[in-house]
Order: sequence, then C-alpha cells, then structure tokens
Amino acid sequence: MASCPNPDIVNGEDQFQAILEYFWAFASVLPLFINLGQALYLVWSRSSRNIFIIIAMLLHGFINERGIKRILAESRPFGSCATSYGLPSGHSGFASGLATWLILEMILLHDKVPFKKGTGYKLMTWAYLVIAPFIPISRVYLNYHSVKQIIWGTITGIVMYTAFFYMMLWIVQKDEGRFWSSLTRRLRHNKIMEENILGFVSSNGQILLNDFEAYELTADQENGGKNKLSTLSETEVKILLPLKSSGKGCLGKKEQSLEIPGVL
Repeated sequence: MASCPNPDIVNGEDQFQAILEYFWAFASVLPLFINLGQALYLVWSRSSRNIFIIIAMLLHGFINERGIKRILAESRPFGSCATSYGLPSGHSGFASGLATWLILEMILLHDKVPFKKGTGYKLMTWAYLVIAPFIPISRVYLNYHSVKQIIWGTITGIVMYTAFFYMMLWIVQKDEGRFWSSLTRRLRHNKIMEENILGFVSSNGQILLNDFEAYELTADQENGGKNKLSTLSETEVKILLPLKSSGKGCLGKKEQSLEIPGVL
C-alpha cells in the first residue's frame, strides 16, 4: 500500500479534512505517477538524458531498499500501514534526489544543451520543484515515516543523486565527448535512441549530434554521400560539452568545446 488515509477522517463530516486527507494520499503516490511518466516519455523521446535519470532512480531504490534499510532495520512509526523498515524514507529520497538532479542541470549545464530547449522543459522542471516537498510531508502526515526517517531519506537522496549526476557527466564528457557519441552512434542511426546531451554548433546554425552523424554515415555508405555532406556548407563545427563556463572545474575540464579536425 502506497498510502493509508484515515477512514474516520475520509468518512467524517468535516469535508475540508477529508479533502486534505485525499490530497496527502495523492501526494504520497506521486512517485508512482512520475515513474510512469518517465517510462512513457522514454518510449516517446528515446532520450539519453531520460535513460540516465531512470538508471539513477533504479539505483537509488535498490540501494535504499535492499541495502540501507536492511542494515539499519528501523521500524516505521506505531500504527503505520506498512510493516517494512522505514529508515531512510525512500519516497523522501526520491523526491529530494530528483529535485537535486534538476537543480544541478539548471546550474551546471549550459542552455545550449538540446534537451533544455525542449517544449515544456522549464515548466515541468519548476512544477516538480514546487510539488516535490509535498511527497515527504505526506509520508509523515499518513504515519508512514517519522520526521527523522524523512530527514535521513532526504539526505541520502541528495547524496546519491548528486553522485549519479556526476557519473553521468563523466560518461558524457569522457575523452572530450567522443566516447559517448561513438558509444551511441549506431543506436541513434537506427532510431533506437536519440542524443540530447551533446550538440553541434556551426557557422550556419545549430544541428543535433545525431543529425550530423547521419550525414557522416551517409557519406561513408552511399555514392555521392560526400556531396550531400558538403551541402551543410560548414566552415566550423564544434562539440558542445554540457558544462557552463561557471562549471569548468566540475570534472577537471579546461575547455567547453572541441573543434573536430578534418571535417570539411
């Protein structure tokens, strides 16, 4: 059971308290809707960024439920609907961790990262940051966790998702971006996955990494492909690494972009 509203309040005469009880019950199951939304969005967009977020969610859930909770073995508050261990709160870790990830994206990743230009990105990010605090509060209100358990859940979520975020940056920026682009090239070419963390800039405007590499593959595989590639009329092509100038020292990187030698 993800939530257990008090039947005396739900069926009582005080309608305001009944509505409030349902509100907190809904807030308690928000992570389920968010996880479902992430899965559907992944199927629709095939976003590499979305893959990293889902992996972070799965790792956090596994470490928290199968590791930390079993080691600490602290019971939930008296009268709770759940009988499993309660320290630290997984819901609180999820809420604070995902919020931390989104805040790190806003602070560290430059605005030219393709996914930040997506429709509704800012709206969805700010909407989540507004509703996120209701998730841990609901767990205390519905007697699923003590205040101590949601505080430690919040702390563990922040720590783990921050670590996962920096691991993602390390993977994407390994070998100045070449590692990640070469690793996912075939998946992008076969339309299995799209790339939206790295991007290209050029003298005649911006194009996505997978679009440019599609031209490269065409040049390698088809007669006359070089002519098609040359229609881009590029005089300069650069890979945009994700970090803003203010985050140059984040992973010890000194440069924010890299010219690709031998292209046109």
